[in-house]
Amino acid sequence: MGTAKVKNLALIILALLNCALLVLVIPMQLQERRQNQRTAQELEALYQSAEVALPERLPEGQNLHALEATLDAEAAAAAAGAILGGSVTSESESYLLQYRSENGQCVIRRTQLEAELNGRSVSGSGVKAVERLLEEMKLTGRVAEEENGTIAAYQSVLGTEIFSSRLAFTFADGCLTGVSGTFCPVETTLIALGKERCIPCTDALVAFLNARGDTGWVGERILSAEQGYLLADTASAAKLRFTPAWRLETDTGTYFVNGLTGEVFQD
Repeated sequence: MGTAKVKNLALIILALLNCALLVLVIPMQLQERRQNQRTAQELEALYQSAEVALPERLPEGQNLHALEATLDAEAAAAAAGAILGGSVTSESESYLLQYRSENGQCVIRRTQLEAELNGRSVSGSGVKAVERLLEEMKLTGRVAEEENGTIAAYQSVLGTEIFSSRLAFTFADGCLTGVSGTFCPVETTLIALGKERCIPCTDALVAFLNARGDTGWVGERILSAEQGYLLADTASAAKLRFTPAWRLETDTGTYFVNGLTGEVFQD
């Protein structure tokens, strides 16, 4: 048999295999879609019976696992250097890291960062300035101007926000005067813990409604639901653990649902 005929036969076999896979996959996708629709309808009926309004659309969510990472002194030094600018000196004692430059000082106690500056000039202003600083700190995340005028940065890991992480940046006359909040200086290598995945948004909302008696929630509306990570306790001070969770914004406050256990608690 010629080479061209062999190639044609191989292409035909591959095409037939693809068709067979489609025959198997499409019914499974249709079944999953119908199941999701039924779940959404049941959730809506449950909330209607409780006289609580849901958001118009709910997020699909991701298959998040619990993660663990090691505290990284180099990541802490990079962040402090970006905040302080200039020539930076450092001192360290266990998990207490101190940095100084002609612009001020920065102290990092494991995940708590406090920096005081004597008016360091930075490029840009407001949100744009903090976005640039976040990049210089080698962090990824979201930057927003809050109601009181504070510019806050929320760190992300693997593209997902860490709800427990928030750094507030203060400015005066266009100069950076302080940075404070929770910061996760971790290595880029993250370890997935176990095979358990985050519960879907519908399950988190059911858990929240069932926990009303324990939480004392008396609201009437769920404004939004968002998936992310929360910092969790670890046996080792050198490690940080990130637990998947759902953040529910309601008309009376913010609540979290642990994505692995379904536990509900208030911000």
